[in-house]
Amino acid sequence: MGVFYHLRYPLFALDKIIKKVAGKLFFQSMIRGSTEEKKWKENYEFWDMEPFQDPDFPCMYFIENRYAHDYTNWWIPNRGAVEAMLRSSGLEIVGRPESETYVCEPRRAQRDGTYVLDLELAGVL
Repeated sequence: MGVFYHLRYPLFALDKIIKKVAGKLFFQSMIRGSTEEKKWKENYEFWDMEPFQDPDFPCMYFIENRYAHDYTNWWIPNRGAVEAMLRSSGLEIVGRPESETYVCEPRRAQRDGTYVLDLELAGVL
């Protein structure tokens, strides 16, 4: 089953969708900026500004008005941001048939049988 959603509220939408995925999720997003793949540390100190100077660091570009004549194109991620969002939602990327399309499987969406989103909303994460 394929699922499509607009990248208006990306992580919340992924967290909700993952509860419906029984097998594979096909994710497609426009990507702009860096397309490089890089490993990042799991934590950075508050005053460490260096990662934000790296064009490969995961980021999303906010569109104030319109992009491609579409006023609903609010956020456009780079490759690092797309892949980080998928992983953060508990998905594992198992394929990439083209540059802006990902095949994913839910692998870490639950802890002790409860979805991470539900733990977060309950304030116990």
